[in-house]
Amino acid sequence: MTRDRPVTKTAAHDLVRGLEAELVDMSVQTITAWDLATRLHRKLVELDAIAASRFASNYLQSDGSIHMTPSGQTPQLALPLTALPSPKPRRKR
Repeated sequence: MTRDRPVTKTAAHDLVRGLEAELVDMSVQTITAWDLATRLHRKLVELDAIAASRFASNYLQSDGSIHMTPSGQTPQLALPLTALPSPKPRRKR
């Protein structure tokens, strides 16, 4: 996210360590992916707006909005209920 941006490796490392320290201070044992994404995005905005925009693009919806919060049921593709066809036997040479 910070490639080709004026963000040092130390600053990026400090961002992650700061987020980790924040969660440890709050005695967080588990965290949902959307909560972690929201917290990380907030910290990225403070560090570099373009890096934050790059990160947010992973949560871009088809209508152009950014959605980092849960919205009930996550869509899951249906799994095939039929067996896959057997592979064709190889011809001997």
